[in-house]
Amino acid sequence: MRSSLLKVCLQFGTTHRLLHDTVRCSAPVSKTALSSLRKKTGYSFANCKKALEQFGEDVSQAEAWLKEQAQKEGWAKATKLQDRSAVQGLVGVNYNPEEGTGILVEVNCETDFVARNSKFQDMVALVTESCRRELELKPINGSSYHKWSVSSDVLLGFKSTQGKTLGDLVALTIGQMGENMVLRRAVLVKANPKECRISGYAHAADTVSSSDGCSFGKYGALLMYRQAQQGLSNPDETKRPSGLSLDDVGRQLCQHIVGMNPQSIGSLDDEEDSKGVEDETRLVHQEFLADPTLDVSDVLIQNNVEVMDFVRFECGGKISEQP
Repeated sequence: MRSSLLKVCLQFGTTHRLLHDTVRCSAPVSKTALSSLRKKTGYSFANCKKALEQFGEDVSQAEAWLKEQAQKEGWAKATKLQDRSAVQGLVGVNYNPEEGTGILVEVNCETDFVARNSKFQDMVALVTESCRRELELKPINGSSYHKWSVSSDVLLGFKSTQGKTLGDLVALTIGQMGENMVLRRAVLVKANPKECRISGYAHAADTVSSSDGCSFGKYGALLMYRQAQQGLSNPDETKRPSGLSLDDVGRQLCQHIVGMNPQSIGSLDDEEDSKGVEDETRLVHQEFLADPTLDVSDVLIQNNVEVMDFVRFECGGKISEQP
């Protein structure tokens, strides 16, 4: 009888302790503990909160766990290097005209040497793939296309295909390569392929492409365009009078945007007398890069194409409002 009673008491004590631990771990984290751990370690609030939840607000255990994880994930090195200048890197471009998707990202590092490294390029490809997955969830609500600008802070929270956040992925790469890295910005575009065509281009002397269709360079552009509502009639919708396919026209226009850096689209209806110096920054009035005997407006009219929008990234360049 005594042994049975002792057994029941032990079982009750174990069950009570487990329940107590479960309740304690799921309790809300106090702001005081969170602030204290954040101040002591310098890690993000999200990581500090995760540690405190795991150890029931035991700051000492949470701090030890964070340091252990920092070694694995590179958080410690990322924190140490975060103030170092990172203006090199790559622009990643990924687009699919048939699906009506386009992605433009900029990821920075400290040196061109690291930007050329396959590990860094793989990380940029994973960033574009994560953006593509986010884009699948976004509606365009009947529009021809929609464009989303994504800040660095928002990018860091995107989930990668490896199950980590992009913030964790960047920290891990920093730990492996020893340079500061920054997810600087992204633009995501989703279109109705029947109403809007998407083209993209990345440029540099050593432009490379990944196996998933992501192109890398120091410059990149996305173009949203379509066949003009009125104008030249052609029974073969894929061929233009110039002999170029519609996709070829889009690709050449993207190359022009990268090379000539227009600031706005402009209008074919602009009066000749109103043209001035500022027309040098308007796409339709610039000399066409692929054939300087023509203006871009000539190319658009010749091929019955209308430019709807464009985005251009320059690695390390100024972030300005997109046209």
